[in-house]
Amino acid sequence: MKTVLMVLLSSQIFARFVGLTLALACLLGKATAQESGGPTLLSVQPENGATQVDPSVAVTFTFSAPMKRQQSVMWLAGTGMIDETKVIYSWSADGKTLTASMGGGWPANREIQWVLMPSIEPLPPFFPGVTGFEDLQGNMLEGDTEGRFQTRIGGGGTGPRTEVVTNSCGQTFTNTVKSTFTLSRRVSYTQAGPDSVVPKAGSGEDGPFGFLAMVMLEAPAVATNGALRMPSGQTQPLMSFPMSPMLFLNDSATNLNSLTTLFPGGTYGFTLQGASGVPAVVNVSLAEVTIPVIRVLNYAAAQSVDGTKDFVVTWAPLGATSKDSVYLDVRDAAGNVLLASPDSGCPGALDGTSASFKIPAGVLKPGVSYIGHIKLTLGVTQTEVDATTRISSFTYTGTGFPMVTTGGRLPPATPTVLGTPQFEGASIVIGCTATVSGRTYGLESSATPAGPWSGVADKVATGTSLQFEAPVPVVGPQFFRVVDR
Repeated sequence: MKTVLMVLLSSQIFARFVGLTLALACLLGKATAQESGGPTLLSVQPENGATQVDPSVAVTFTFSAPMKRQQSVMWLAGTGMIDETKVIYSWSADGKTLTASMGGGWPANREIQWVLMPSIEPLPPFFPGVTGFEDLQGNMLEGDTEGRFQTRIGGGGTGPRTEVVTNSCGQTFTNTVKSTFTLSRRVSYTQAGPDSVVPKAGSGEDGPFGFLAMVMLEAPAVATNGALRMPSGQTQPLMSFPMSPMLFLNDSATNLNSLTTLFPGGTYGFTLQGASGVPAVVNVSLAEVTIPVIRVLNYAAAQSVDGTKDFVVTWAPLGATSKDSVYLDVRDAAGNVLLASPDSGCPGALDGTSASFKIPAGVLKPGVSYIGHIKLTLGVTQTEVDATTRISSFTYTGTGFPMVTTGGRLPPATPTVLGTPQFEGASIVIGCTATVSGRTYGLESSATPAGPWSGVADKVATGTSLQFEAPVPVVGPQFFRVVDR
C-alpha cells in the first residue's frame, strides 16, 4: 500500500522562454538609450585571439574615457568558469586602464575568454552587489566587450611553488607543487551475486581495464609534445590535452590478462620535445604486482541491511601487503558519499591485509538502495627526481556492489493538494523536498482533491530537491500529490 509521504509545497507554470529569455537578452545587450554616447574598449593586451600567451601575464583593458572604479568581468577557461576570487584588479590613476592579474597564473594551455559586463539595469537584480562598466557620467560601456586568448603549455611563475594541504583526517602539511610523470593501471569490476564478479560495463577508454601515462606540467615548465617508450622498446605518442597543461596516453585492454601483457611491470620512458624547466627524458618504473578480483563475502546479507544496527562488510583475502591500501565508500543514488574508510595515512586506514569494514548504525536509511565500492591500490611508488619534477606509479583494482536496506516507510503525512490553472499547451513543474535521497517517489494526479488518483511519473530522488514535470490539462482543474513508492 502506498503511503503519502510528501506534501506538495508549490506549483508553478514552467516559463521556459519568457522572463529568463528577456532577462538574458537585456543582460547581454550592447546598448540602451542614454543621453550621450557611452565609452568603448580601445584596446586589450594580450590582443584578442592571441596564442602562446604566458599564463603569468596580466590582462590590461584600455577605455576611451575615464571610468568609474568598478568592474564586472566574466572569465572562462575552456568550458569551465575561472575562480574570480583569485583575480586581482587595479585601475590606473586616470581611470582609463584596468589591469587584471590571476593569482598563481591563468590556467595553462587553455582558451581564456573574458566578457566585460556593461552597467545595465537588470544586472543588480540578477547578480546582487555586482555593478558593471560605466564612465564618470553614468554612460554604460558600448561596442565590443568580449574576447579571448590562448595560453601555452606550462609557463608563468618563477619556479616551484608550495601549497598547504589538509587531508581527510585533518592533518595539514606543505606540499611542493612540481611537474609530475605518472603511470597507472586500473581494473574495475561489478559484483552481481554472491559468486558473480564481472568486469564493469564499458568499452575502450571507459572500459574496465585501462592504462594511463600522464605528464602534468607545472609552471614554468614547457613542452610541445612527447612520447612514451614501453618496456618492450616500442614507442607511442603522447596526446596533448586541450583544456589543461597535460600530455597523456590513455589506452585500454579487453581483459586482465591482456592489460598485464600490453602494459607489464617494468621501466617506461617519457621523452618530451621542446622541453624547458623539466627534464626532457624521465624514466618511471611500474611495479609488477598480482591484481586480485575483489569479492564481497556477505553479498546476500548486503541486500537486506538493517540500518538501525551496525553492518560489517567482509571480503575475500586480497593477497596484498600492509604497504598496499584499501578504501571503501558507500554512496547514494546521486553519487554522494555517505560513509568512507579513512584515507591512506590517516588513523584507522585499511591496508592490503584488511578484510572487513564496519558501517555504524544510523548511517544507512531504511528502504533505500546504495552502492558500495572497495578499491585496492598496489605497488605505489613516488620519487622526487629534482626540485621541479616528481614521478609516481601505481595499480588499482576495485569492485562495486549494491546494498539495500530494509525497514518500513516513514509515517504517513496528510497530503496537501493544489489545483493548477489551465494553460493549454504549457507545462507545470511540481517541486517538493525529498525525505531520503535514493528513494523512489511517484507523482499522481486527480480531477478532484479526494481522488481517484492516477500515476503520472516515478522518479528516484538524487538529493533533497525533487521535481516532476507534467502537462497542464486542456479541460478542467487538476490536482497533484507526491507519494512514496
